[in-house]
Amino acid sequence: MSARKEKLKKAWDVPADIGLENDAVISLIAIPYDEYISYRNIAEEGRRIG
Repeated sequence: MSARKEKLKKAWDVPADIGLENDAVISLIAIPYDEYISYRNIAEEGRRIG
């Protein structure tokens, strides 16, 4: 498995664990950094957890 895929797997494990513990659905959106920069509201409204 590539390093990128391994990082994504680890990132997806966090919301999955939180969701299972709290009976909730949490979605992770993984996008390339250059796309992230183009979405200003993500930078202003989002919260980094990892």
